[in-house]
Amino acid sequence: MDFCKSYINAGGGTSCGCAVEAMRLKKQVVEQFIMVTDEGENSAPYFVDADRNYCRSWGVILNVVSEQVMLEGMRQNHRHLAETEW
Repeated sequence: MDFCKSYINAGGGTSCGCAVEAMRLKKQVVEQFIMVTDEGENSAPYFVDADRNYCRSWGVILNVVSEQVMLEGMRQNHRHLAETEW
C-alpha cells in the first residue's frame, strides 16, 4: 500500500463515484469494486448515488472493498485536531 500512496495527491476534489458512473455509462458490468480512498469525498458524483444507479441499471449488487489511506497532510491535520482543546 505504501507504494500506491506515493502516486496519490490529495487535491480536495475526491469523487469516489466518478469511476462507478463512468463504468455505468460505458455499460461495463462488474461484480466488485476495489477503492483506495482517503474517504474525504467532497465532489459529485458521490459514491452512494453512483452505486445505487449502477446497481439499478444492471440489476446487480456490488461487492465493494474499500482501503482507506491517510496521506501525510491528512495525518498532520488529524494530529492538530487531536491536540486542539474543545
